[in-house]
Amino acid sequence: MSPPDETQRTPLSDMDDAELYTIVRRATRDAIFDVIGTLALLGFSLVLLWGSVQNVLVHGVDGLFFVAPFVVLALYCGAAAFDLAPLPSIPFTATDDGTGRY
Repeated sequence: MSPPDETQRTPLSDMDDAELYTIVRRATRDAIFDVIGTLALLGFSLVLLWGSVQNVLVHGVDGLFFVAPFVVLALYCGAAAFDLAPLPSIPFTATDDGTGRY
């Protein structure tokens, strides 16, 4: 194996260890929050859908009109969990103190 060629520099080779650590840490935290958010949305959707179906089974057609908005909300949350429907986003800005906190 030959040593790396100095003429082929990458953007990562221009960073020091602290900058690289901060970028990797933020990316990892964002990925973990995305997974937790997806599981929470999917869980909320399934619980809401299950409760709605139970209500229709118990009360019959009379409960259908009450349950319809909840079924729509459950389906929308399920679609949002898989990025098929948009969710309102909150703009976060990172602080400049070097900690990587929002």
